[in-house]
Order: sequence, then structure tokens, then C-alpha cells
Amino acid sequence: MSPHELFTLAGDAISRGGSLTFTVSGDSMRPLLRSGRDSVRLTAPVRPYRVGDLVLAQAGGRVLLHTVIAVDYMGTTVTLMGAGNLQQKEVCHVSAIAGVVSEVTRNGRTISTSSRKWKTVSYT
Repeated sequence: MSPHELFTLAGDAISRGGSLTFTVSGDSMRPLLRSGRDSVRLTAPVRPYRVGDLVLAQAGGRVLLHTVIAVDYMGTTVTLMGAGNLQQKEVCHVSAIAGVVSEVTRNGRTISTSSRKWKTVSYT
């Protein structure tokens, strides 16, 4: 499945009140998430986006699973960056976000992204 197909599938599932779990591919979130090993569960946001949220978004013609590093004062535009990328940033409107990661599963263990443990591991 292509990244754009995944984005569409995620948006459809979440807009119907569901969620979507998929295995991460790519290295932009390494070392936090590893391609082929870790999976994430996307859901609808339960509050406005804020710094530290991990989201699936479209920006610059690409589909990205990145961390929100800034939110504009109106809450309509976010700046994203991968964990393994300390220079390249992407900006997108919140309407270009398919969902927010609510859980990460690694080696059979699932951790909520709202937990203290996740916040410690992800440095947010």
C-alpha cells in the first residue's frame, strides 16, 4: 500500500469513528520508531493538536508520520519534524492531518502516547 493510500484509508476509518493500526515504514522517526518493527494506532484527536503529538499528515506532497513541534496561535497550522531529522521541518494545515497516534506497539508491548512512560521516551 502506498503512503497516499494509507493516508486515505486512515482518514476514512477515523472519520467514521474508528482507528487504524499499521506498521511503521521509513526512517524519519528513528530512533523513536523503527521501520518494520513498530506499529502505531491512529485515532481522532481528543483535543486541539499540541507540541509533542505524533500525527500522520500530508505536507509538501508527501505523507509523514512526524511529531508536532509548533502550533500557530490560532491552532490551524502545525510544524512537523521527524525524530531522526534535526533540520528539515514541514508545515501543514490541521485539515491535512489524518489522525494522531494514540498507541505504539513494540515487541508485543503497547504503550499509550499519553502515558508518562511515552513522554519520557519521546522527550515531550
